[in-house]
Amino acid sequence: MARPLIATDVPGCRDVVDHEVSGFLCAARSAQSLAAAIDRFLALGYDARNGMGEAGRAKMARDYDQSIVVDAYRDTIAELAANRHP
Repeated sequence: MARPLIATDVPGCRDVVDHEVSGFLCAARSAQSLAAAIDRFLALGYDARNGMGEAGRAKMARDYDQSIVVDAYRDTIAELAANRHP
């Protein structure tokens, strides 16, 4: 969707958001950190926000394309099957 993100700096979220490139990461369970990230985002101009969104979309296409995800699942299933004991 090419939208910038504000997310918590925890596993999973930090894999998706490149801090200060495609959005902002804030500390877990910190209202102050979240508020600061929102303030920083609101201070950005249209072009900067749009650029963050485009950077996020490019990352998703590059790292999470359907074929990449399906191949990762297939590789994991094959590995599990190969290591299975009779």
